[in-house]
Amino acid sequence: MLVIKAFSICVSAALLFSGCGHWDNGRDAFTRALADCDHENKQMLASMEELNQKINTLNTKTDELDSRRSYFSYKAEKLELELMKRDAVIQIQENVIQLLDDSGNTIETSLKNEINTKLSQIEESHKKKKQVYRVEDLFKPKTFDISSKGEETLIELAEGIKNNKEQKIYIEGHTDNVELSPSTQKRFPSNWEISVARSAAVARFLQTRAGIEPKRLVIVGHGGYKPVASNQTKEGRRLNRRVEIILGPSL
Repeated sequence: MLVIKAFSICVSAALLFSGCGHWDNGRDAFTRALADCDHENKQMLASMEELNQKINTLNTKTDELDSRRSYFSYKAEKLELELMKRDAVIQIQENVIQLLDDSGNTIETSLKNEINTKLSQIEESHKKKKQVYRVEDLFKPKTFDISSKGEETLIELAEGIKNNKEQKIYIEGHTDNVELSPSTQKRFPSNWEISVARSAAVARFLQTRAGIEPKRLVIVGHGGYKPVASNQTKEGRRLNRRVEIILGPSL
């Protein structure tokens, strides 16, 4: 559509030239006008292709970033990606707007809308992604008290997530499948209750010690029904006794 509009403008200009002089002069004017239009169209198409390639590259890098679970590398790489995206967008907009200044307001508006739409799609896709942080050995043995090491881990994690108030924080507790002792069952009938209690302990810590708004926190208990390792070994059971902190959009 953009190429047809530009071509029509060029044809009209060429016809005006041909009506004002001899046929040969008109034909030369038409040829020059057509060549100018063709050159201008190629510039616009090349610029649009460059824009699409860079945006596709940014989409790919964003997907790669979202697939990583390590909080510390995620934080650093996300910052680098955002800076790269910002610089790329600024450069593209400057180049395209400079070209569009010579091509008419209709083309300028169309391409600006396309840029904004692409960027909105990137941001929307990113918001729908979830990040999962798996934290082990948070609690002191056989208690629901968070250890000093666990507190340090949660404080460090909270620094990176507390300012993004659009995201819910799902705190999901997990246990092994070891049967509870009779004394423990008096307080906690099953591993369901234990997993919920540990999720609640983490939620209280994030609220009172890390400054997370309580309305963002959701506690979930899975008991021993979502293991990540075999419960047949001591190490496997240790890995299954965990808390997962999941960041996601509000439902």
